[in-house]
Amino acid sequence: PYNPYRSDIYSAGVVLYALGHGLLPFGGSTYRELFRRIRSGKYQINPKLDERYLHLLRCMMHANPNLRADIKEIEVHSWLN
Repeated sequence: PYNPYRSDIYSAGVVLYALGHGLLPFGGSTYRELFRRIRSGKYQINPKLDERYLHLLRCMMHANPNLRADIKEIEVHSWLN
């Protein structure tokens, strides 16, 4: 079932990605291509960035909403503390 909170976590992860990388995690020349890339859950990361930040991104942007971090996990994540 649809979980709006997990969707919001994903969206916040996309914003966090853009802040850290300077661009959006997904792109495409058509909406169809863009949606295909989003559904794949694959995006490029800059390995020079802080590993704690990258871990938080992976937790927030997990393709499976049931495995995605929730707000309590994010609140105690080492990158934020």
